[in-house]
Amino acid sequence: MPTRDWAVIRKSLIATYNPTIASHFGATPSTADNELIQLMTVKSNDSSLIAQSRITLFNQRFPSGDAYAVCPDGWLIRPEYHRPQGIYQFVEVDSTGKVIGSPKYRITIPQHKPQKLQLTQAPIPNYERGSWEIIYVLKDNSRITIHSKDEENGLLVLKAAKTLVDSAYLVGAYQSKSCLVKPSSSIAEITVKCRMAKFYSTGCLSVLPDWIVKW
Repeated sequence: MPTRDWAVIRKSLIATYNPTIASHFGATPSTADNELIQLMTVKSNDSSLIAQSRITLFNQRFPSGDAYAVCPDGWLIRPEYHRPQGIYQFVEVDSTGKVIGSPKYRITIPQHKPQKLQLTQAPIPNYERGSWEIIYVLKDNSRITIHSKDEENGLLVLKAAKTLVDSAYLVGAYQSKSCLVKPSSSIAEITVKCRMAKFYSTGCLSVLPDWIVKW
């Protein structure tokens, strides 16, 4: 990743993400809390990997799902990293529908419609994650990638995801892949439920979402 790009993002993180850390510990943090604050705070000489580790630690300590995201290097070097995107976060549920853990699974929808969702239920249904991979390519070459137990599950999710994309980018769009990934890349087969959506109008150029909706 170009150093200049990361420097801009890191500066934004220091200005907007760091202050959220202190707010979770109050005006008089303990010695142990101060040590945690230091571990979680993004520093001016941090690499993107170290900064991501700090944010992951923060999310584990405060699993509310409201922490600001930092972008992995693999996304930042792609031309589509600045495009609008909606990030849908999913949580594992058991056979009775009981939630297990925090929303740590995600599907990214590029060229997402900008309007804040006004829905009482999540637009993407529960589905079974797994090692079947579906990739759908939009008009601008950005991609929706879904990992499901089988093709039927994946196409169900894709159908819902397409309704959230700006219709202009569905013209000429196509499904480029639908197959089982290599066993070495196997993904645990679990049922997941959508709990949250975040929209970034400028993609990874901003660490602050334009809006957040929870279900």
